[in-house]
Amino acid sequence: MRMEASAREEIELVCASGSSLFVPYDILSESEVLRCFVDEKAFVEGINQRIELPITESALHRAVQYLRYKKEYHDKRGNIEDFPIKEEESLSLLEVAAFLRL
Repeated sequence: MRMEASAREEIELVCASGSSLFVPYDILSESEVLRCFVDEKAFVEGINQRIELPITESALHRAVQYLRYKKEYHDKRGNIEDFPIKEEESLSLLEVAAFLRL
């Protein structure tokens, strides 16, 4: 049975070091992987509204920034500003993007 989180709920995302961020469901749901974790009550993440991720704290912050960017530009047309990525973070963000299917 599929049960979706409320758009006002905040979901806790926890990085490998244990630091966490609380992210609104509507932002988090821009990632199909994260949305599935929360929506499917068969997963402990869906019950606890807490997702532990094997990524660094800086990668978690950047992934959340990207999810906010994606939400902001989701339905926009025309000239859309590129999401800025520094060269030194590109490899780690590529791994995170692949993991979260961003």
